[in-house]
Amino acid sequence: MELKTVQYRDRLCQIWYIITITDERGFFNKRGIQMIDSKFIRKWECTRTKGKTLYILYSGLAISLAAVAGAITSYLFTGNIHFDTTVGIVFGGLIGGLISGITRWNSNEEKYRRLTDANQH
Repeated sequence: MELKTVQYRDRLCQIWYIITITDERGFFNKRGIQMIDSKFIRKWECTRTKGKTLYILYSGLAISLAAVAGAITSYLFTGNIHFDTTVGIVFGGLIGGLISGITRWNSNEEKYRRLTDANQH
């Protein structure tokens, strides 16, 4: 029974990790309401166990994939594709995603420290 509980908890951690990366502004939170602090702490603890590098890389990859999806959609509607432009958009999305990932990691770490320090006092 204990093994199943651990596996279930690990799977939830993985799911929350993906949601945290892709959902900074709260799409999964009803009507943009801020996460309850204890919920944020629990989710961020799961996310930070994966490490900063992985978080930043996944963030960059997610935005690049969105750029690729945009290029494919453009091709489907127009029937032509401009390779140079598409590569530029994907590369720009990757760089922007990496910068965004760094910024989000730092702001989430700051919020986590602030909340955990407040809970200790």
